[in-house]
Amino acid sequence: MSHATPASATRLAIMRRYSIVGEWSEFLAVWRRIVPVRERRGFCCLFAVADEAEDMFTWAFDFDGDWADVGPAQRGYHQDPERVGLRRVFDFMADYAIHPATQLMFDRS
Repeated sequence: MSHATPASATRLAIMRRYSIVGEWSEFLAVWRRIVPVRERRGFCCLFAVADEAEDMFTWAFDFDGDWADVGPAQRGYHQDPERVGLRRVFDFMADYAIHPATQLMFDRS
């Protein structure tokens, strides 16, 4: 899996939070296959956090565009045959939330 390049203030961050049901190992196996497909479509994974004790999974990816452009850009991603084959990821989601977010830049020096 590739890793995100340093955050850019010009790219929109999109945060997703899922309430997970079922086996975490199975969910993560599917999710890990989804990330490279999403990244090939221009959505770069910024981070992912698994809170297994609370059955919550949070991750974010970025996108070079506005919130209004995300839907049209995702159509090609969701129609990608490899992504279609991974639709079982929804079997692990009891609930989810998707929100635009602002990447905060900071100086590490």
